[in-house]
This record gives sequence, structure tokens and C-alpha cells, in this order.
Amino acid sequence: MIALSIEGGTRKERKMAYDAVNFAIKYLMPRKKNLCVDLKITNIPDDADAYHCCIEKGDHEIEVQKGLIEEDFMTAIFHEMVHVRQHERGTLKDHGVRKAWKGEEYFTLFSTTDEYMALPWEEEAYRLQEEIYTKWIQTSIS
Repeated sequence: MIALSIEGGTRKERKMAYDAVNFAIKYLMPRKKNLCVDLKITNIPDDADAYHCCIEKGDHEIEVQKGLIEEDFMTAIFHEMVHVRQHERGTLKDHGVRKAWKGEEYFTLFSTTDEYMALPWEEEAYRLQEEIYTKWIQTSIS
């Protein structure tokens, strides 16, 4: 069963989040049958637009910054849903400051945004967030 809970934000933000998560699931994991996503639209205390936390396989939490413009809001959710897929497929495993990407260990201490964006799971998430957003726009126009 796919379970999605959304809290916080405005009614419009909750509707966009619901649509975005469902679209991302169909796009990224069309055969997925068991998944729980708890999404909170809230104030995030630093520069990030969103965060993802894998509680355990099948159970994920996402926080998204409230008040973002629509494109940033949607791409933030799509980005975090790529991380959901990475954890569900086992390509990304989180061990605190260590992460394993496709079996290779990485320390996730970085000094610059460029170093962060060069991490392979982030490269994939940034690339796919744009791909999903483009598909989302095309579907919305049709």
C-alpha cells in the first residue's frame, strides 16, 4: 500500500505536494506497492529547500521549506523523491556521516556546495529533479 501523509503549509502547498509525490512515485517507481512517505511543509532552519530521511526501507520522511515559489517547491520534492528511490533500490545507504553509493563508501563531510553537488547520489537527484519537472509541466499542459 502507498501511504502518504502531508502536514503544514498552505492548502495549495499541500495539494501541490500530494500531486508531486504521487507523480514522482509513478515516474520513478511505477511498480512500487509498499511505501510510506510522511511530508512536512515547514520552516527549515538553514539554506536547504528540503530534506529526506529514510527511517527504514519503505518508510521515509521529507521536509520541504514552506513559501517557496512553485517551481522550487516541486523540484525540491522531486529531488527528495529521487533519494527515496535510491534508498528503496538500495543504491544509497545512509550510515550517518558515511554513505554507501552502489557499494562504495563515501564520507559526506564537504566544504563547498560544489563538493556536495558532486556526490554521485546528489548528481543523480539534481539531474532527475529537472527531468521529472519537465515531464510534470508537459503533462500539466496536455
